[in-house]
Amino acid sequence: MFTIKLYGHDGRRIIRSANSFTILADDARGFFEVTLHNEAEGDCRYDIGTARDLPNIPPGGSRPEDWPPLMGHAYIVNEKGRTVETLSSGGPLHGIGSLKSGA
Repeated sequence: MFTIKLYGHDGRRIIRSANSFTILADDARGFFEVTLHNEAEGDCRYDIGTARDLPNIPPGGSRPEDWPPLMGHAYIVNEKGRTVETLSSGGPLHGIGSLKSGA
């Protein structure tokens, strides 16, 4: 089980638990989106720059071109309280269109 803490550029905060997660990064447009996989609640997708739900974007899709890159942060913490991933949108990430998962 992981705890995901998202901090949007405007102070918005989301803290959720998930069995696993998938991160999609796109350096060219400077954004991250994270999908939380939780057996009880199903999958939830968030934009890391704004810490907002992404209900209207199909899986594997990307956000509209006219959205500006926004600096946000996400921390993924394991069951022992150790941070296993730290992410920032709007900067160098994992590579264009890269995908990273944790289980």
